[in-house]
Amino acid sequence: AVPLAESPREASARMMSDPIKPGLLSVKAPLMGIFYRSPKPGAPPFVSIGTYVTEDTNVCVIEVMKLFTGVRAGVRGRVVEICAENTRLVEYQQRLFLVDPSEKSEDSSHS
Repeated sequence: AVPLAESPREASARMMSDPIKPGLLSVKAPLMGIFYRSPKPGAPPFVSIGTYVTEDTNVCVIEVMKLFTGVRAGVRGRVVEICAENTRLVEYQQRLFLVDPSEKSEDSSHS
């Protein structure tokens, strides 16, 4: 059977409630708005799958009424999944990224 297409609101609700693999951490939207992976059109994304992030790493921006708010990871580890779609509406507390905290930075082995 072919599954019925879900509305963006249904997809958003599903992504917020879908269980995540044990040990992974979520980076969630601090506000509702339009999700952008890069600072401007054509620029490289803030982070990609495999990027090591720290609590202060800017991972995306969310736009509300032409006001752009930077979102920091708030966690430390390696990005393993991008859960939100670029230029799409995200809801408050929607999961944006999954981060594996057990993945260490290449630099941490030299410390």
